[in-house]
Amino acid sequence: MSTKDTTKFLISDINSLASLTITAMLGKKKIELPAEYASLSEAEHKELFDKYGTRVVPIENILTHLQEKIVEVSFKGNHLSDTELLAVTSVGVFRWKNVKIFKVTLTTGKVIHIIFSAREDGEKFNRRRGVRLNLDKQMDIELNGERFKAVVRDISYCGMSFVKPEGLEIEPGMPIVLHLSELADDEDDRVVGAFEGKVLNKRIISSGAEVCGCVISAEHAAFLQRYIAIKQMERASGKRSEKTLTKVKTGEYWQNDLAEVLNESIT
Repeated sequence: MSTKDTTKFLISDINSLASLTITAMLGKKKIELPAEYASLSEAEHKELFDKYGTRVVPIENILTHLQEKIVEVSFKGNHLSDTELLAVTSVGVFRWKNVKIFKVTLTTGKVIHIIFSAREDGEKFNRRRGVRLNLDKQMDIELNGERFKAVVRDISYCGMSFVKPEGLEIEPGMPIVLHLSELADDEDDRVVGAFEGKVLNKRIISSGAEVCGCVISAEHAAFLQRYIAIKQMERASGKRSEKTLTKVKTGEYWQNDLAEVLNESIT
């Protein structure tokens, strides 16, 4: 008997409750940019859909938030290819391939971007296939209320893996908390945040070490999307920002923080 998931989700079903990510190839690098569903009035929504149809998603003006110096690596020109939209929703994660992104001005004067897809329904997507940021750094992980140090190999907005310390018993299904940290300019660790998840599987790698693969709670997806976007831009530019995002600020001002950090990393 087939177990294929037949959940159907239309691009017009996307709303402000979804966590949105734009992925694309920039040269040989895959980048992720978090996006936020645009805050529009009922009249602005009507104008948008009357003019452009229902296969569009309005998003806040990412180019404005990322400053002019990043315009050329965003949605203008031929710098990006294989542009996709990922939407994390309450019924799953869905993907639309080869989307087009345009900047538009509504009659009210509001400037936004719209994501257009030739395909109406989204492809069900495996959350664990998110872009991973290689870390290979020792961090604190919490298990059953006790902390231990382990080398975290990589992280995405939906998962991470770490090398299991010898002598520690860890089994799939166990809840964990990752205390994500990074080196500050003074070479001391600074804490980015604590992220809940659970162990998904274990495997032996070529070195003989045992690696635990984990899934991270969906509640952390939006923040980690932003964090990984910053780190990707820093690595692509070869410049490190003097500021970092930490998981302490929520609400509408996250974009200003993201813009400031990204602007530092490319100037």
